[in-house]
Amino acid sequence: MMLALALARAAYAADFGYSVEVDADDSALTSLLERYLDIVKYRGNELMSPDQLRRLYRDMPAQAADLLATEGYFSPKITPTLSETGQHWQVGLKVQAGEPTLIDTLDLTVDGALNDEPDAERRKRAMQRAWPLKPGLQFRQADWVDAKRRALQVLLTDRFPAATVADSEARIDPASNRAQLRVKYDSGPRFTLGAVSVAGLQRYPQAIVDHLHEIRPGDPYDYAKLSELQSALLATPYFKSVYVEVETDPAAPEQVPVKVTVVEAPLQKISLGVGYGTDKGARTEADYRYNNVLDRGWLFRAKTTIEQRQQTGEVGIDLPRNAKGYYDGAYARINRQEAQGLVTAKKETGATRSRSKGIITTSLGVSYLTEDATLGDVHTSNQALTLSYKWVRRDVDNVLDPRRGNVIELQSAGAVRGMLSDTSFVRGYARGVLYHSFGAGRTVQLRGEAGQVVAEDAARVPTDWLFRVGGSGSVRGYAFESLGVPAEGGVQPGKVMATTSVEYQQHVVGNWRAAVFVDAGNAAESWQSFHFARGYGAGARWKSPVGPFALDLAYGEDARKWRLHFTLGVAF
Repeated sequence: MMLALALARAAYAADFGYSVEVDADDSALTSLLERYLDIVKYRGNELMSPDQLRRLYRDMPAQAADLLATEGYFSPKITPTLSETGQHWQVGLKVQAGEPTLIDTLDLTVDGALNDEPDAERRKRAMQRAWPLKPGLQFRQADWVDAKRRALQVLLTDRFPAATVADSEARIDPASNRAQLRVKYDSGPRFTLGAVSVAGLQRYPQAIVDHLHEIRPGDPYDYAKLSELQSALLATPYFKSVYVEVETDPAAPEQVPVKVTVVEAPLQKISLGVGYGTDKGARTEADYRYNNVLDRGWLFRAKTTIEQRQQTGEVGIDLPRNAKGYYDGAYARINRQEAQGLVTAKKETGATRSRSKGIITTSLGVSYLTEDATLGDVHTSNQALTLSYKWVRRDVDNVLDPRRGNVIELQSAGAVRGMLSDTSFVRGYARGVLYHSFGAGRTVQLRGEAGQVVAEDAARVPTDWLFRVGGSGSVRGYAFESLGVPAEGGVQPGKVMATTSVEYQQHVVGNWRAAVFVDAGNAAESWQSFHFARGYGAGARWKSPVGPFALDLAYGEDARKWRLHFTLGVAF
């Protein structure tokens, strides 16, 4: 008898099942309840029985009320139903959420050493600005937690890394649907940084690390400085991992040691790459680097790039950043290029000094260039010892794929006849790019550039210092460097240049974007003979796992033809 009863119960449980229908007056609340209610989560469980279902049913209204409270609904009307049809049961839950609770007042106070700081009131105002739950907005539990975290972050990142939320209260009045918020923070003691120590160095000198930061014992704790140090070290070729650690014990806030732990990268690196572009055709390249010449962290590099229309070989030495923040380097380069009938063979040696501070990078260089150029039946040989200066301000949200921000670049260069130069000249160049995002994957890119060379004899200026435009990244709809001064046998560079571009990009799907654009520009012998050659078209952009991809179809008005521009880079 007992065995028969047990078998009957087992058979009943095996066939037992139920469904749940949730009906709330807001689809977002319906989704919330369906996602987190236990009676929904355990539906279909093979161990479910009628007794267990009744227990979940009894708990369902209270659990629903708790979930609704997290979204600011504290006076809901909840109606549960349960019906049985044979061995299939039906659970219903009808919810009228009522009026949401709105923020009425906010009382935010700070105790601790912050109040002794000269900028205490400014810091408190910054915390108020970082607080997203403003009076009049709907109260939600997740927003309440996030708001406390955001305001705390203002303290944690600057001088007070041991700050805490000392007390907090959200007082809800269900009758008026109003919430009064009160939060008290304790800033804790003011922290200062101590000496920077490095662990893990075996091959490279500690000066590499010391020269990449400006942290001095006694400086106020600054999370941004510590993060910049870690990023700067990871950006070098010397380390494959970097960890920066500072103890934040409130009992010992003075001159806290900064501990840097590094894992060194291999001494040598070989990179191979392939690519293709309609400007210069197929490309292959090989790059070799050795990271510790003379055990001083000097970087030796050798690179060969072979393209259909250009071949380049280069060797160089780059020094790590010095105590004054400068990067020094020297190089030797050979290059052969053919474009629009102009064939050039160049040899160049030079030295550079650059420095980055915030979003601004400056570079000073000196180079000696000899060039043999042939255009049709005309052959020239020129040389120039040139001093150049570059200033770049780069303020973008993403260096590799910008959507907001701007880039401004200014260049100047010059040479003096008789000082390893065939003629005297001065060259100026300016470029600007503006990125503006409209949200929902829409971006506008505005680009403009202009340049001019003033020379005693322009025919004696190496072509590297003159201007030709056209092609991908310049004026689309025209062949690479096809816009310049027409000459017998091809196109020669001019003394003046200007281009402008407007491009609109729209996100389509995944990493794909569509683009439409209008370009205009030219290079000429003088501004009097200059005119804008226009091109316009449409294209596709893909942020691929192996490199950037761009495909554009553009019509050049002066050329009176459509031209396809395609670039793809692959590195491995």
